[in-house]
Amino acid sequence: MIEVSDLHRSFRKREVLDGLTFSVRPGEVLGLIGPNGSGKSTAIRCITGILQPESGTVKISGHDVFDRPALAKKQLAYLPDNPALFETLTSWEHVELSARIFGVKDYKKRADELFEEFELVEKKTSLAIELSRGMRQRLSLICALIHDPKIFVLDEPMLGLDPKGIRLINETLVREAKKGAAVIISSHLLALLEEVATHVLILRGGKTLALGSIAEVKAHIHAKTERLSLEELFFYATEKGG
Repeated sequence: MIEVSDLHRSFRKREVLDGLTFSVRPGEVLGLIGPNGSGKSTAIRCITGILQPESGTVKISGHDVFDRPALAKKQLAYLPDNPALFETLTSWEHVELSARIFGVKDYKKRADELFEEFELVEKKTSLAIELSRGMRQRLSLICALIHDPKIFVLDEPMLGLDPKGIRLINETLVREAKKGAAVIISSHLLALLEEVATHVLILRGGKTLALGSIAEVKAHIHAKTERLSLEELFFYATEKGG
């Protein structure tokens, strides 16, 4: 459902992505991890069509993100690390706007269910500027879910969330993956990421250090890492040469 092929992107003559290639199939949750400056955010911006790569392709459900952006992005839900909300719109108005953008006509029942699920019913009429960071994250996820996307791309979605908010996001991602969605999630919170990820992509210097299921990556890096946690595996791979 997500196909990334030979992506290259440079900033100020420094190559940030160097031939990035991978795919995510239905039901898979890919954890995108790497040190600061490894190219994670750049990769996500290219995948979502926000940033144009110098070369390479990104396809969402078979649609090229740059040649057919409307068709590709209609399948996509994107949750950035710091969601940009309209401060003078209410929570409900944000969801209504998202539904109209994606052409969802009968959205009210689904919206009510999501507000209930994410415990924001009492904040329906609150302005975005009145919401805490965690509540803004929850509202952004409601907006992302309203058009029933098949692909989720999330960049550090757990920052600023309390334990309940983190659990809600994790449960949502697992549920959507079981329904056949493809998920990419970038996070430095590796212990939490390991709870939901089926696969992992470790980047370093814009290049793929390891890619596959967590078990495959452990076996690829070193046979003795089989019992290591994802966090321990990350340090082993990125600090000891991989």
